[in-house]
Amino acid sequence: MVLGYKVKWVEDNLGVTRKALRVFEKANLMPENKDGQYRDYDDDDIDRIWTIRVLQGMGYSIKEICDMVADDGFDFDTSISQKVEQLEEKKAELERHLGYAKTIKLTGRFPSRPKKMGEVKFEDFQNNAIKRWNISGDPQGEAYAQFAETMLSKSNEEWNNSDL
Repeated sequence: MVLGYKVKWVEDNLGVTRKALRVFEKANLMPENKDGQYRDYDDDDIDRIWTIRVLQGMGYSIKEICDMVADDGFDFDTSISQKVEQLEEKKAELERHLGYAKTIKLTGRFPSRPKKMGEVKFEDFQNNAIKRWNISGDPQGEAYAQFAETMLSKSNEEWNNSDL
């Protein structure tokens, strides 16, 4: 059954803005609205938008989705395996940055800059600091951080012996 879904309905129910719908059209992921008038979306359009949103939710970019659609020999199993690997790498990087930020929060200190500026490029300094100033991955450091977080978040009245 073909129903006419208005743009407002698509925005409210699929979380897609008018601007995003135009991007989908320009990328040839959706049929273009040639007459410039208000548009109704049919069930096929809704399914297509839904699929695009699901793929975006897994981290696929519009360009990657366009490449999928354009490639008759596209192998989704290989693609999703690669996407999972990319997301795992991104997760590991975020966890390193989180541990770095937690260390700075816990100590109240920033890593010291080199004594002689220009001795090391900032990017190299930052990468080294993220490795060295990182409470994550260190069982003692994580236990210490958890204890410190407990100490800082509880009032004296909330303490009990199990906290120690």
